[in-house]
Amino acid sequence: MRYAEVKPAWIICRKLQAIPVDDDAALLRLAERGRVRPDDYVVNRRLDVCVQAKEIAEVAAILCSARVRRLRRISSLLAWGAGAIRSLRQHRFA
Repeated sequence: MRYAEVKPAWIICRKLQAIPVDDDAALLRLAERGRVRPDDYVVNRRLDVCVQAKEIAEVAAILCSARVRRLRRISSLLAWGAGAIRSLRQHRFA
């Protein structure tokens, strides 16, 4: 089998880029690593369909859980920052 005959299972399309992805597991790994955006178009060559990444249930679940993790991290940083500001104000006015 020649390289020209081997085609990727998925293609991620973003702006003018086309990123080939070998199989379903690789697509999910890319989503877990944050390499797939919800508004990226994803082409499945086997099914001959093109959809946005957020429309694929498995990818959407990964994107949602990543968003929750990010929000938790941000909220803890905001809480820490508010506590630091409060303690600075107390020391300034004491």
